[in-house]
Parts: sequence; C-alpha cells; structure tokens
Amino acid sequence: MTRLADGLARTVLFGTTTFAVVVHALLQSRIAVPAWSLPAAFVIGAILAVVLPSPIGVPDEATPTPRRRLVAWVALMLLAFAGAMLAYGAIATPARSWDGATSWELRARAFAAAPTLDQPLFRDPAVYGHTREYPVLQPMLLACVARLGAGIDGARAVFPTLWLTLLALCAGTWRRLGATLLLRTGLLVGFGLTPMLVDPTMGGVDSGFADVFALLALTAAAAGLVTRDHWLTAAAVLLCVVVKPEGLLHAMIVVVIAWLAGELRILCAALLGAIAGALLWLPLYLGLVGQHVDVADLAVRLVAIAVPIVVSGAWVRARRPRYGMRIAVLVTGAGVALAGAYWLTEVLGGLGSRAGVLGVYLDGDMRARARLVELPRILGWLAAYAFAPKYFGFIAPLLVALMLWGRGDRHRGRVLGALLLVGLASLALPFLASPETDLAHHVRSSLDRLMLHWVGVAWLLAGVRWSDHAVAGTGLTR
Repeated sequence: MTRLADGLARTVLFGTTTFAVVVHALLQSRIAVPAWSLPAAFVIGAILAVVLPSPIGVPDEATPTPRRRLVAWVALMLLAFAGAMLAYGAIATPARSWDGATSWELRARAFAAAPTLDQPLFRDPAVYGHTREYPVLQPMLLACVARLGAGIDGARAVFPTLWLTLLALCAGTWRRLGATLLLRTGLLVGFGLTPMLVDPTMGGVDSGFADVFALLALTAAAAGLVTRDHWLTAAAVLLCVVVKPEGLLHAMIVVVIAWLAGELRILCAALLGAIAGALLWLPLYLGLVGQHVDVADLAVRLVAIAVPIVVSGAWVRARRPRYGMRIAVLVTGAGVALAGAYWLTEVLGGLGSRAGVLGVYLDGDMRARARLVELPRILGWLAAYAFAPKYFGFIAPLLVALMLWGRGDRHRGRVLGALLLVGLASLALPFLASPETDLAHHVRSSLDRLMLHWVGVAWLLAGVRWSDHAVAGTGLTR
C-alpha cells in the first residue's frame, strides 16, 4: 500500500508541475487557460511518475506481524476520519481568513469566470485587488477544478487532497529510508494530526491559505535531497517558486543545502527547478505590478549566476572537503552571490523602482539593519512557537531527543538538519525587512504559518533519525 501511495504522490507532484508550466506559459502569451489542461497535465504526470526512475531505497521489512498490521489499520482509520473532517471543513465554507478570502479565493473566483489575466481585477488600477501580484498556480488550479463541474466550493477539495499527497509522499520517503511499518504509522499520525494542519481556527488545511501547498513543495524538495531523487527535486523546487512569494527564498535554501551536501546531480536539478520557476513566475509578477522584463535577459543572468555554483559544486563533489571547509567556502562566496543578486535585480526593474509584495521586502534593507537589535527577540518567538504543542505538537522536543541520542547515517541527517535549521533561521528575514511597525503583531499574525512550511522537513528528519537509531541498535525499536 505504501508503494501505491508513493506512486500517487509522485503523480500529483509531476502533474501539478506540468500544470504550472502550462498555466504560466499560456498566461505569459495572453492565452486563456482551458479547463481540460488540468486533467491533461495529470495524465502527463502519471506517465512521468512511471517512466522517470525513482530511488530504490532500503528493502521492506519481512511480513509485519498481525499486531503491527492492526495498529497500522487503526492509524489509517484515524487519519481517514481526520481527512473527512478536513474535506467537510474545506467544502462547507468559503475561505475563513483574511489572505484566504481577499487574495487566494478571490482570484480563484475571478479565474473561474475568465481564466486569463486580461480582466479588470488584474489589469485595471481602478479596481482594488489585494495582493493581485501573488502567484497564480493555486487560484488557477481551483478555477480549473471548478470549471470542470465541481464549482468553486467543490474545488476546495483540492486542499485535503494536498494533505493526503503530503502524507503519501512522506510514507514513501520513510519506506525508502528504511523505516518499518510500525514506525511509518506513528510518524504519519504525528505529522498528519499536527494542530496547525487540522485545527480549523489556525489557518490549516481547510482555511484557503496557500501554506499547505508550500509545505508540500518544500517537503518534496527535502525528500528529493535525502533520497537523491533529482527528478523530484527539480519538480519540487519549481513548485516552491510558483506557489508563494517566499518560494524564491525556499528555492535558494534548497540550492545551498544541495551544494553543501556535495551532490552535484541534485544541485543541478535544484538549480534547474529554480531557474525554470523564476522564468515562469517573475515575468508575470512584474507585469502585474506594472513593470516589464526581458525574459531572454533574465534567463542569461540566471544562467550566469548558476554557472559558478555548478563549478564550485563539482569541486566539492570531487575533493570532498570537510563540512567546515565547505561552510567557509560558502561564506566566502556569499559576497559574490549578494553582488549577483543585486545584478539580477537590475533586470527586475532597478534597485530604486521595485514594486509589489517582493519589492516591499527588497526595499527593506535599511529597515533590516535598524531592526537587528530585535533579532534575539524574533529568535525567542521562533523557539517559543516551535515548542508550543498547540501549534506543532511535540515534534520539536522529539527532534531534540533524537538528535542528542547518537548514531546513524550522519550524512542524510546532516542534510535534513541543515535544511531545517537554515529554513527556520531564514524566517527572521521577513520580520527584519517588513514595513510593519508593530513587530509583535506581525509575529502573532504570521510566524506560525511561516513555520508550518518547514514542518514536513522536521518530520522527515525525525523519521531518518529514529530509523537510524534502530539500525544502529541503540535501544529504540523501529
């Protein structure tokens, strides 16, 4: 059953990636997106899931005992009940949050009526559109499902489907990494019932936000990294970029960790996904904020930035320096990367004329320097939310215990651990650069949802460490 779930998860991910490419290509060409493009994309995704090679991983355990099978079925029924409640909550009501209602669902309804950007909500400055320049993948996905007969309310079944895909992806990844049926069962229940996901008052699965979509993309990228699945990595990183505005930062973090890991094929896959995602989304974004970009110039600059990353990644792969040396090289190259980022922004409208949701934060470098004194306070909030059971359950103390316990495959634990640490540390950036004057209010309103993006990485790391402890014979059972 885990193999089937894993195949379905890969089908959804590759199908959604194909749909994202089609949607952005058509919208950039000012062509309406036909509803049949969605099922066609998922047919292609199913073919890719079968044709593209996937990691074989660790062989399955011997036939589980009847008691373990019973535990697995009880857990499956519990998750099925939770999924039914999430589906009901998603379909029974419209979006129940500010961003969900005024940004994501409003644009989905507009696309359901006319699947193009050539309409007043997106083009007429006299029409107020809250964050009209946000990524279009989720709204267009809901709109196509609605136009296929489900209606806009029925299309919200997409949200619990993303939750199911997330669980199937993690189950398959844990199986490949050597976790037994009993361990996979416990991990799935813990992850699937994370309070931030299932509580209807906390912006979870059925709220209308795009955070579950971002969570799926980042978790898939982490799964690709740790299983050395370059096809999955490329698709997931592309999805990171086109799902939410902060996806560009997520993609850059995955590239950095792939470089540190010394996995050249994974690094190239992550760079390919990031470049493709940027070429798909940034021209649309800039068009929606009233600017124009030369796509060819943008592509040349992105490739020019990627070349030294690949060359240095090849050096890491060939020389296999210690992690300390890799970090030193990475820090040395940070200045060059920063210069390259500023060079890239010239093609995005110039340093002094940025607009839209990205421009607000890119122009916040002076605010960020002034707010550095608030960094300890922000990190304190981050730790408080991480260890609060009402938000993320007990994953933080579990991870601390597993990381302190001892042995196992140190490489893959380091890869996921570095990805999680860098990702969580990066959450300080939007609060440092934000134009919000009330920092405490900004943290209360958005930090938990930003942290939710990284919960899948945390649970993958927990599965890796627990499984490794069992193999090493440290006393923990799989």
